[in-house]
Amino acid sequence: MPPRNGKIADYDSVISEVFKRAAGACPSGNAFCFDKSLIETVIDDLKKSGKIEAIRNIPDIKYTYDARKDFPSAIASTGYWAITGRGKAKYCFERIGRNNLIRIPADIAGLSPKTTKVNDATPQIVSAVLGNDEQATMTRVRYNDLLSKFMGFPVLHVQGHERTTLSCGQVEIDEVYVGSKGGTHFVIPISAKGGGKDCLSYTQALNLNIYATEKPRYHGHAPRPLGVLRDTSGVIHVIEFSTAKAINSVTMRRCASFVLV
Repeated sequence: MPPRNGKIADYDSVISEVFKRAAGACPSGNAFCFDKSLIETVIDDLKKSGKIEAIRNIPDIKYTYDARKDFPSAIASTGYWAITGRGKAKYCFERIGRNNLIRIPADIAGLSPKTTKVNDATPQIVSAVLGNDEQATMTRVRYNDLLSKFMGFPVLHVQGHERTTLSCGQVEIDEVYVGSKGGTHFVIPISAKGGGKDCLSYTQALNLNIYATEKPRYHGHAPRPLGVLRDTSGVIHVIEFSTAKAINSVTMRRCASFVLV
């Protein structure tokens, strides 16, 4: 769930001050690196001055700007930025060429997504109790085999909700699938969203690519990173990203929308 309004204001205050201090300490105008200790120092300073309340969930600050909202005006007024991981508890503000958050349907309109109606195969007893989060979205995707329809070949579920440490730091992968076509094996890591409140983003797509490349068990598998989002009207959108491992080179390759009827 998004943080309460007071927390949003606190997060904005913290991230603005972190950006200011990181920018002042870095010579490059396009990449300002910092670590968790700077965030902790800023939180402590702002709390002592009475500008914010206590913040206990520090990782939620980064996630907020990876999936929930744009940066505050103090940052946004200087251009588009994304926070990328640079190792355990290490981060970097990177200047990017577009908004990090992907707004649907506006940002996928240029890909001319095809909308397909699918007879909903989700068992009624399951549908009756499904929620609206990302795991509920992926339950609907799995029962209706939407990923095989999107990929054009059969795909199989490996696991869900993997938290792991990579060269970029700790990441969470919502789902992993594999498949094979023409003798090529594919690994399909997924970032999923449900309920239409959170956004997919290029930083999360970047993490999918790093995951697919660095996890030893997927060596020999070609990465096919996907974003899956169920919007407020119940339409499920699937986006395939490029496999670049630099934030400015990650793009949306194609997408499709599925309506369960």
